[in-house]
Amino acid sequence: MAGPPDTASDHALRRLAASAGITPWIVDVCVEFPSVLALVAAGRGAAIVPAITLTEDHVTVCPVPGLGGRYLAALYRTGDGHPTPAVRTVLDLACRAPCSRDLDGSAASRPVS
Repeated sequence: MAGPPDTASDHALRRLAASAGITPWIVDVCVEFPSVLALVAAGRGAAIVPAITLTEDHVTVCPVPGLGGRYLAALYRTGDGHPTPAVRTVLDLACRAPCSRDLDGSAASRPVS
């Protein structure tokens, strides 16, 4: 299975295939990750998906580190009185939140500025 052309999933699949020197044989293109997981569980093939989408119990997960990543940014109003104390509290808590793990088990990096 593959994601639609020019999506993060499509780019990850193509990087993986290029690193292995192969051209993927894509039969199914899915927009929604639950559909991808259902097709994999039904035996239609394999897929590259973000770890956050893994809710299907009937698939085998093989970590593939280094294919991509997601970065989150906090936006807040600037100017006099900003960030407000409430916003500052949320930003401080977000920066101290436990770091998730990358698929290879190592600590994920979180740039903070």
